[in-house]
Amino acid sequence: MAELRGSAFKLGAFVLAGITVLVVGLYLLGSKRDLFSRTMDVQARFNEVSGLRVGNNVRYVGIDVGTVERITILSDTMVLVDMMIRLDAAEHIRSNAIARIASDGLMGNKLVNIEPGDGNGAPLKEDMELTTGAGLDTDAMLRSLGRSNDNVVVITEE
Repeated sequence: MAELRGSAFKLGAFVLAGITVLVVGLYLLGSKRDLFSRTMDVQARFNEVSGLRVGNNVRYVGIDVGTVERITILSDTMVLVDMMIRLDAAEHIRSNAIARIASDGLMGNKLVNIEPGDGNGAPLKEDMELTTGAGLDTDAMLRSLGRSNDNVVVITEE
């Protein structure tokens, strides 16, 4: 009987440890995507999102402040991007801020970069739509660099 009680205790401890590891793992994964922080939804309309995906970062002046929650195609020339912005960061963002599609490094993941607007704007509110600006097109830069390289080859051959 004592041996059965010891086995039950070991089994219970093993199951408890497994559940603890699972809960801690879920919490750590959730904190990466801001699942456990208070957020507000903000939208922006873009002509092109250049490979932006759900779950990519949203940055304000270089600091990660949220994630892309949803991307909806509105028409052949318009895409709506829904973003979750942490409330502690949203209090610093004004309604006149400008959202642009940017790249995390030269060839990195796409992200939404929010820049401060000119002058004083009202504080950011839930479901507000930010104005957008043209982002840096790295594909166009690389095409231009390819043409420049071809020209350099021609010049050096002559």
